[in-house]
Amino acid sequence: MKSEKMGSFLPAASRGVRAGARLRDRVRRGAWGVAGWPVEDVLQAHQNRVAPDRRTVVRLQAATDADASLEVIEGLLGDDPVLSYRFLRYANSAEFNLRNGVEALRQGIMVLGMS
Repeated sequence: MKSEKMGSFLPAASRGVRAGARLRDRVRRGAWGVAGWPVEDVLQAHQNRVAPDRRTVVRLQAATDADASLEVIEGLLGDDPVLSYRFLRYANSAEFNLRNGVEALRQGIMVLGMS
């Protein structure tokens, strides 16, 4: 089923909604259901207020100094959601000018130069 609103077609149910503004827009335009959660808005609002776990940062520094394997580095990064989020934002920053975005920690680690 499709509903016509504002001269465009909108599926009755939208998926992959990751921002609050997009959620409100989809509902306003007639979607009866959405899937996803506006996590980007929440994380950006708190990105500088929540610090990564200090123990994880220390273990990560020790592992990189000891030339630990990719799996160990990935595991340590994945242990802390704040650190993971900031790492992926950095890997996807304009500084690296990547054609395709980095979606996984392992991919980001490899993009930044660890093999």
